[in-house]
Amino acid sequence: YRDLVRLRTGVVAQTGGGRVGYLHLPDMERTGYSEFWRHYAQEVRKGALLVDLRGNLGGNISELILAKLAQRPLAWDVPRRGRAVVYPSHASGPLVVLVDENTGSDAELAA
Repeated sequence: YRDLVRLRTGVVAQTGGGRVGYLHLPDMERTGYSEFWRHYAQEVRKGALLVDLRGNLGGNISELILAKLAQRPLAWDVPRRGRAVVYPSHASGPLVVLVDENTGSDAELAA
């Protein structure tokens, strides 16, 4: 599973020029929740975010995931030297969600 996610993350990074993050959630339970938090902070900083729910078995955490994905930038911190940083740092930009015929239950609600 991790090899597949690593491969897809690389393809998305290359195709998107490093400006698109990739998250795959295998379910909407403990595993999916831990995968989300394991990769979210790193991937969301790239700008746009692709959330892959294909094959997601469902569960009951969509509300928790959606609350985080719905957070929009409130401000930008512009230091004297350096580049602007979005606030809050975990706010997401454009978002794409992938689903398929095997996406179940709570994952369909999230999409």
